[in-house]
Amino acid sequence: MKHFTAEEIDAWLDGNVRGLRGWWLARHVRCCAACRKVREACEADRALLHEIRQHVAAHEAVVRTLPATLVVAPSIYQGGARPPGAPGIG
Repeated sequence: MKHFTAEEIDAWLDGNVRGLRGWWLARHVRCCAACRKVREACEADRALLHEIRQHVAAHEAVVRTLPATLVVAPSIYQGGARPPGAPGIG
């Protein structure tokens, strides 16, 4: 029995595998424990990626609300010197 690759299963989950091949892949995944595990791993990866994207979007939304003076490149702090009035610890 030929197993499908993670890339093929991922494309199928995206809806990019149709027709007879899509039918065959769906049937095979239902019947094959190994390919079912690959599908589950692809679905878990998708869920994690979705969660990461949500966190990044939330972070970017917060950063856009900050005054430009608070969004400072770390390179200006090299050598321990901070510009006057720059935020810092200690």
